[in-house]
Amino acid sequence: MYLRFTYLSCVEKYFQLGYGPRTVYSPKRLETTKIITDRDVDSSPILATIRFVRHKPTLWAIALAVGSMTGCDAIANLRAMFHPEEQQPDKVGKAGLRVDVEPETGITILLDGDRVATESPYVNESLTAGTHRLEVRGMGFQSLTLPVHLENRQLVTVPVKLLPRAISPAERKVAPTPSRNVPPPDPPPPPAPILPPGVEPIALSAMPKPQAAVLLDHQSVDPNNIILERVHGTLAIGDLTLLYRVGGAGLLTLLIADDGAQWFKHRTRLEGGGQIKLHRGAVRIRRAAPDGSDQTVILRRQ
Repeated sequence: MYLRFTYLSCVEKYFQLGYGPRTVYSPKRLETTKIITDRDVDSSPILATIRFVRHKPTLWAIALAVGSMTGCDAIANLRAMFHPEEQQPDKVGKAGLRVDVEPETGITILLDGDRVATESPYVNESLTAGTHRLEVRGMGFQSLTLPVHLENRQLVTVPVKLLPRAISPAERKVAPTPSRNVPPPDPPPPPAPILPPGVEPIALSAMPKPQAAVLLDHQSVDPNNIILERVHGTLAIGDLTLLYRVGGAGLLTLLIADDGAQWFKHRTRLEGGGQIKLHRGAVRIRRAAPDGSDQTVILRRQ
């Protein structure tokens, strides 16, 4: 009798306080005017007991035992089921915000005046619902400020494309005007005299590595058909420049410039101002400059 009194008192108190639907109780049979679904029954121990008692009226002892174990704490569960709007704030979902900015880097994203990110995208799903102030800045771009309204359990995506900032005339750099007093560059020296009669021109071929333009006496020539018709002159292959001389017997002498670079004949180190004589065959010349440039050429006499 005590268990039955405790259980029925809790149910009666719940309905007297107006926490649930109006219910008529009878010692022999418990009926309700609200249609209770299986989902509601599974979420409430008292409703599960009520349905069990309705179908099994002869098992009152078991029903009262379950009611005594749940006690009046089940009233809170019933209250939450019939009044979901009164849930605790910590059970309500948080609001989310995603900001996609173009450009993605070199930017600053501020939310309510606080810096929250320096690159895109920015995602935060733990914000409070309501209106927030979003600001996006970027070096060389116009700043953008706008209000953003967030709702609980919703992720709001805000795409932002920053526009380039106009450059004022004071910030615009003007290229300096060249001085009119600067003299023009010196013209190239006049070509050397032609080889005397009886001295055959010398034919060469050049294989530069890496590939580079070949200039003979400041004129572009075919690397496979270099004809030396003058007594002396210059032969330039990329950053490698040689002075040449043609002797009376057709002897070809190449002069190494003393320009601070390292010169090699095949694998032998040459001193600046040295000479290379090429009677026949081929020679491999390499120049390694202090600035890191490296030019190699194979000159072959035809």
